Amino acid sequence: MVIGISGNAQSGKNLFGSLLQTKLLNTYHQKSELIAIATSLKEEIYDFLFQNFGFDSFSEKNEDKSQFRDLLVWYGNLKRRISEGQYWIENIEKKVLDNQNNNIISLITDVRFAEKPKDELFWIKNVWCGKLVYIELNKKTTNGTKFVMPPANEHEKRNNKILKKNADYILSWDFVDGDFQKLDKHINDFIDWWELFD
Repeated sequence: MVIGISGNAQSGKNLFGSLLQTKLLNTYHQKSELIAIATSLKEEIYDFLFQNFGFDSFSEKNEDKSQFRDLLVWYGNLKRRISEGQYWIENIEKKVLDNQNNNIISLITDVRFAEKPKDELFWIKNVWCGKLVYIELNKKTTNGTKFVMPPANEHEKRNNKILKKNADYILSWDFVDGDFQKLDKHINDFIDWWELFD
């Protein structure tokens, strides 16, 4: 079983994956693994980025990521173009297959592309017959006006329009400052919708 997770940058894709993983194990004794397509990208670019700029490509600090996000996007897209969208998918294919054979659910936490005929969207839904979750994060301005976290760049804007349209489940949640128990209802609602354990 494969669950793909998509959405704009900083919408909570990794958080959703982590909360779902914990719930699956603690409540249903079901093992799962968080898999990021971008891990291979960050590994390939790590030495160049650190040696030339002192940045860690695996940093989770938003102020760091904003400095080199464009480089990651450029490098990732170049690899995608010369492989017709297959390069990064192929890097995780064996891991997903191993999980399938061992009854471990693969939670793909960064489904980002849907433009090419056999892109990540196609791979999730047609190759693995998986489900795609699209996440929207609601935040508030200083005067209390609510807004949805916007796309980080044009690639994200273009692809996420397609990903949202093709999502099996759309989750819209509000920003919480570390109080993740408030998000538990969203995880339970998704599992109820999924009906895997009925």
